[in-house]
Amino acid sequence: MQILLLHLSDIHIRTGEESVLSRASKIKDACHAAAPNTSCCVVVFSGDIAYSGLSTQYEAAHVFLSDLRDKLLELPSIMAIEFVAVPGNHDCDFLHESDIRQYLLKDIQKLYESGLSPSSDRVKVILDVQQNFFAFEAKLTNGKEISHDQRLSYGRLVRFGNYSLKFQCYNTAFLSRQHELQSKLFLPPEAMDPVAAEANICAAIFHHPYNWLDAANYRLLKDTVEQTADLVFTGHEHQAGGGVIERFSGEHLHYLEAAALQREGGELDGGFTSLLLDMETGEQRLDEFRWDGEHYASRLRQNWTTIITNPVRERQLFRLNALSLEDLTDPGAPFSHKRKRKLRIDDIFIYPDLRQWSTDRLATGANKGRTINSRDVVEYFRSTPRVLISGGDDSGKTSLLKKLFFDLGSDYVPIMLSAKDFKGRISESRFKALITSAVEQYYDVHSIERFLRLDPSRRVLLIDDFHMSNFAVNAELRFIGFAHNMFGHVFVAANDIYRMTDLSRKGTNQDPFRDFETCSIRECGHRLRAYLRNL
Repeated sequence: MQILLLHLSDIHIRTGEESVLSRASKIKDACHAAAPNTSCCVVVFSGDIAYSGLSTQYEAAHVFLSDLRDKLLELPSIMAIEFVAVPGNHDCDFLHESDIRQYLLKDIQKLYESGLSPSSDRVKVILDVQQNFFAFEAKLTNGKEISHDQRLSYGRLVRFGNYSLKFQCYNTAFLSRQHELQSKLFLPPEAMDPVAAEANICAAIFHHPYNWLDAANYRLLKDTVEQTADLVFTGHEHQAGGGVIERFSGEHLHYLEAAALQREGGELDGGFTSLLLDMETGEQRLDEFRWDGEHYASRLRQNWTTIITNPVRERQLFRLNALSLEDLTDPGAPFSHKRKRKLRIDDIFIYPDLRQWSTDRLATGANKGRTINSRDVVEYFRSTPRVLISGGDDSGKTSLLKKLFFDLGSDYVPIMLSAKDFKGRISESRFKALITSAVEQYYDVHSIERFLRLDPSRRVLLIDDFHMSNFAVNAELRFIGFAHNMFGHVFVAANDIYRMTDLSRKGTNQDPFRDFETCSIRECGHRLRAYLRNL
């Protein structure tokens, strides 16, 4: 199946008499030339459909887009058309802007620092200038009007047969004013938390490129977008462009910056972009079109390339909920500091040195173990599939597991169990119940099936206080066997007494950890204490 993404932006409809509104058939012809075999089309608007946000302008826009839909459906291969749209600064009706909105926007920095919630009354007042846009958006998509508390960030899931595309729409224009000021816009952090969705392609749409947002705030939006999207559609600057971005941290995505479909510079300035996705071959092709006075001519047609999918996006399907985040960052004691009222694990934790033991050689007295330096601990666990960690009651085993949870979470999907909850009994169904309960605890109930479908190599199981499981030997063997079959990495923490018990079983069929490496936590020496004092 081929899916065409038709990227339109900045139409700037004023009167409804603009010549661009008569070119639906010309856009259709260009799309047919670019994608003669496409069966589905999504028309993506990245803002500024109207010129001044008036209802009459949206009426003209709806007539034009209905005509475009009808023309596209005339093509023999196209069976379905969908629309997705975000507002731009020209989609704000400043003629009816309230005095309260003007007052709130007098000091943008103060407004930002006040902690603006998407569901607050202040946001509702600020959004009033976009009321006509959202009424139009509901009519265009044949859906319900988006509620006020979701208008800063809303999602659209489009399905064509067995394929799905998720569009996350960010309303960067909600703070726009009649005279737009660069770097004076922002989105509340709460609006940058898209709902995770499994889709073949995920796209982000917003009107203003990053440079129009506050310097600190644009970084938050950029990080969110580049961790959750494969494609990014923007408008506003009226210049077609974009490109492929690949970060050292793993993000890989495609930015598409729109030309204006209608510019004030003249008839020959307008254009649009299309991206054709062949879902069966896994390839894509980009086309840019410019109006030449008679038709939309292809100005740039790329060769077929592999569809860009962002490998980092999969991690965002498993996002820690607020309660689990609070628990995992809790250092376990009420530490305080003169520069920070409440300290978290990251503020005070340093990885300890570990002593790796070879129980085979230790039993013969041939080996005292090797030291794994603090700076190498994360890489050691990343490259070692099964480890039994031992230490005294106050050696920091729980904090070590919590920190590993975060540091391995960039590449894997971890869950953590406390052996205190095992209650001395285990079966295959009970093991699965423990796992599914933990997935819901750390992520959400919707993540359970997704977690169970993951490749085992992507799953990490962390088990704390295994010496308190109250398992009989056979139960220990069954539990570790279940864990081995389901998880690519299994890390178990127990006290020193349990390690000595395990040592006594080494070489027998009663040893559940015969395939595990064994490490003990060393006390902090002068080097690590000095580092801790400098935190």
